[in-house]
Amino acid sequence: MVAAFVLVVIVVGLVAGGMVLQNSRVVSGTVTIAASPDAIYGLVSDLTGWARWSPLVPEGDGMGIEYAAQTAGEGATIRWTGRAGTGSLELTHCAPGVAVSYRTTMSLGGMSAVGKIELKHGPPGTVVSWQDELLVGSNPAWKWLAFAMDGLREKNVNRGLDALKRLSEKRG
Repeated sequence: MVAAFVLVVIVVGLVAGGMVLQNSRVVSGTVTIAASPDAIYGLVSDLTGWARWSPLVPEGDGMGIEYAAQTAGEGATIRWTGRAGTGSLELTHCAPGVAVSYRTTMSLGGMSAVGKIELKHGPPGTVVSWQDELLVGSNPAWKWLAFAMDGLREKNVNRGLDALKRLSEKRG
């Protein structure tokens, strides 16, 4: 009887806690790259190159990647299918040399994300800021999952920025 009561208290606590968590979770990162904003923009505005630097494009065995007819600029889209589900990434706004915005959708729980990569010229190079906001809705379970994923998502954003830096600086 005590075990059942403890279980009920835990479940109620998790549901109540999930209800007060935010419906979205934001992670961000910044890096300075020794390249021009235009050079970096060429990499972030063309989805065919995202697999080389961005953790948002899944990779691995069994992943089916499909690019839309338009692969660069506003409206460019990539779709994927694999063991972890299906998803897509679309560039929703592109300002040459300044910023790229996107929307990612995932079959997992109907989650989506919106994000923006901003480029600001300044000594000694270009400051690149990346913000990714995971939208999970009002389901307490998805809110807890999103909360638990914050550290991994932040690590992925920083890993992507580091890869973008290496790639941009290698290209000159």
